[in-house]
Amino acid sequence: MGKRTETTSLNAMRGIVPDDRLHEIQSTIPSAFQSLRRAFPRWADWFLGSEARTESALRGLWDGWHLLCEAGLALVESEACWIWHSELRKPPNRASASFFCLYFLDDAALRLEASSWHMLTALRNHMQFKLGKGEGRKPLLARTIGALETIAPRSPVLGSLRKLNSNAAWQKCSEYRDRWCHHRRPAIAGLGPILTLGRLDISPGVRGFSFGTTQPADFTIEELRPVFRDAYIALLSVYLKVIKL
Repeated sequence: MGKRTETTSLNAMRGIVPDDRLHEIQSTIPSAFQSLRRAFPRWADWFLGSEARTESALRGLWDGWHLLCEAGLALVESEACWIWHSELRKPPNRASASFFCLYFLDDAALRLEASSWHMLTALRNHMQFKLGKGEGRKPLLARTIGALETIAPRSPVLGSLRKLNSNAAWQKCSEYRDRWCHHRRPAIAGLGPILTLGRLDISPGVRGFSFGTTQPADFTIEELRPVFRDAYIALLSVYLKVIKL
């Protein structure tokens, strides 16, 4: 085979990051799958088989676990992009580092929230409890905690869910995702302007659109990188409690 060459195309996400730097990234973002294998090898072998798909709770837990694993991969790639563009690329380009790092951070944020939803739904299917009514748009995690607090004896996962709910990184990750999905995309420092779109009444029965001014930055990449990593680790720790039930 011929000698491998590095790509410097601006159309590529990044060039090749040395193995030692990838190992450095992975050492701070533990693999969800490997953690499961180490903690519960026999259970993992059974759960990952086709039989698990016949039960709704296990199927939901598997879907959530799959999303958690994908979130971990996205976080690894986000760090690899950051290292490549900010340190190894010649010349380094901080704007490219922020852009491509954010691409994967956004992916991780969406998958982490979806993963928690599947895990909480699987927990409810497994324990056969109902969520309280009349709680409006209260987050599913808080509603699940409220429901478990009314059940005796207390579930062994209740403490882990409370810890996740009060985790600062998880709260900020959820805030970022909710603002992006339900309001507007958060503005990131150094990545250019974010335009707001509004409706404009031109004349009776005729409407157009108006573009507003840019808003100040909501976050920096340096702020989001450790936040999303810590949110991932916090959710992973809950999974390792839930799978013991």
